This record gives sequence, C-alpha cells and structure tokens, in this order.
Amino acid sequence: MSADGRVFAVRTAFIRGVEAAPVTVEVSMSGGIPGIALVGMADSGVLEARGRIRCALRSAGYEIPRASITVNLAPGDMRKSGSGFDLPIAVAILVATGQLPPSVAEGALFLGELALDGTVCPVRGDMAYAMLARESGLTLVTSAESPLAGAWAEGSRALADLGELRLGLGALPQLGSLAPAPA
Repeated sequence: MSADGRVFAVRTAFIRGVEAAPVTVEVSMSGGIPGIALVGMADSGVLEARGRIRCALRSAGYEIPRASITVNLAPGDMRKSGSGFDLPIAVAILVATGQLPPSVAEGALFLGELALDGTVCPVRGDMAYAMLARESGLTLVTSAESPLAGAWAEGSRALADLGELRLGLGALPQLGSLAPAPA
C-alpha cells in the first residue's frame, strides 16, 4: 500500500480450458513481518512465485521490500495455475513500492515467468493471451522469447529482462521484431 493508502493493480490472465481468463493482481503493503502472502485461490505453482520474484528483483537491481506484502489474484472464486503470474506480481510490487511509475502498468496485460536472474521466460498459451489483450484493448507485455508472431504479435511488447521496465513500455521493442540472425 502506498503512503496514501492505495492498492495497486496490474492486469494478467491464466489459461482456463482453451481461453485466457482475465485476472487482476492487487498488491497491498503494510508493516509487520516481511514476506509475500498470495491469496485468491492460487495453486502450488503460483505460490512458488514468491521465491522467483525475490531473486529476480534483486538480480535486476531493484530493492527487496522489507514489508508485509499481500497479493490478491482476483476474482477469488477461480483456481489460478501457472508460472505466468511472476511478471505481473513483480510489476505490481515495483509500482506499489515506488520503484516503477504507475504508468508502466496502465493499458497493459503482463505475462511471464521470471528466472532467478531477472530474465522473463515465455509461458504456454500465447495465442489465447494475445486474443484476450486485443479484445480488452490492452498491450500484451511478455517474454522476448515468446513464439507469438505475425499479426498476433502486432502491438505486443517484448521484455527480455525485468530491469528493462525502468525504460517504460514505449521503449520496449515490439514482439516479433527481434528476428534471429540468419545462420
């Protein structure tokens, strides 16, 4: 929670069947024993994000918050699974702690697993996430290694490392524009 008592929210999604279902990641900070509590029907894979996020934040040069952090994955009545929540939770924490401006999260749908060194790794279901982002009028921000290509990658942003967010979304390359060099 910021000094003025606000809760910060970041948009993401998870695969439910063959479609991407929208999720809002809400973060509130308070005093007490430092740690990250995840609520909102997160499965064990999502709960493992806590360790990856702490290591990735440190590796990318951000401060590890010394606060009690509550992360809510809304809506709370659907079981959430997958490692794609790492990036949106990290972004919400960085905005809540003032390490990134709130404008970084506006109009974007974040998705990606974080490696311990801060690298943003792809997750399965890129096409479904791109469809949801497009239908919702949001910019998909995902791993630079995402296999999403062509028209589906249009307007999406590629993020190779968590530290790149300091530059803002506008500075990130468009997904698919990072073509591999010919062999």
